[in-house]
Formats: sequence, C-alpha cells, structure tokens
Amino acid sequence: MSAKRRTADEWKKIIAQQEKYEGTVKDFCESIGISTKSYYGAKHRINEGNDEIHLVPVVPNNKIIRIKVDGIALELNSNLSSDMITKIIQACHRL
Repeated sequence: MSAKRRTADEWKKIIAQQEKYEGTVKDFCESIGISTKSYYGAKHRINEGNDEIHLVPVVPNNKIIRIKVDGIALELNSNLSSDMITKIIQACHRL
C-alpha cells in the first residue's frame, strides 16, 4: 500500500498539533502513524523561506531552563548568557 500524500495545509495542522504535544516528536509521530523522517521533511518544506523565530515561554527549574523551539525540546543550563541562548534557538530554527 502506498503512503498517503498530505497537502501543505494538512502538514501545517500536524506540525501545530505536535508543537502542543507534551511528549517527544517520535512518540507523536508514532501516535498518528507517520515516520519522523516524513514529519521533519514536511516541516522543513513548510518552513523554507520562513525566517521567523517562534519563541515559547522559558520556565526555570533547578538551574535548568526547558524550552521547545520548532518542536525541538531543549534543556539548557540557566548560567548561559542570553546571547548564547539566542544563538542556540536560531540554530534550532535552521534545522
């Protein structure tokens, strides 16, 4: 059986759902029956040419900062400078 072809709008909805998902990208993809390769490929195609950086709230927790950038969950040491955190976020956005 061939894989289902999804439209850009369908992928945008899937990406939005994943960004709200509390677990990992792998778990999310398994829960809806897609591969992580398909997910990341679609996300890359959707985000091409989009230079916006989407920030999420930062919650300090025992000297660890947990943030989620474009579906990538990060745990950073709270001692990092704001410049370094910005560079890390920008690098994640380019993935």
